[in-house]
Amino acid sequence: MGERAAQGDPESTEGIGGHVQALQLAATEAAADIARISQTIETLDTGASEIFSAVEQQALATKEISASMQRASQRTEAVAQNVEHVSHAAGQTSSAIEELTRASSALQKHSGDLHTAANGFLEHIRA
Repeated sequence: MGERAAQGDPESTEGIGGHVQALQLAATEAAADIARISQTIETLDTGASEIFSAVEQQALATKEISASMQRASQRTEAVAQNVEHVSHAAGQTSSAIEELTRASSALQKHSGDLHTAANGFLEHIRA
């Protein structure tokens, strides 16, 4: 019996061989599964990197848009102040024109009075 056990029972040897083959097949399948999982992880990692890059680009674009809007707001405020200055200057010009019109009317009246007085003086001298 000892010799038979040492040489192994053909059925036992066959059974062990079947188990070894099953374990080898399972190991091969496990290695293939691990390779697929690794590839999936790499794909996810690449996708995450692309998303991160896109988020960074979006953040930069948002920052640039914000800065542009702030500059536009400042320029709009400057234009509004310039319009206010022009409006004030137009009001002052209008007041100056009114004053000039009054002065011109007064000058015209004085000119007429002077003309009348000069004619009267000349008539008096001729007479």
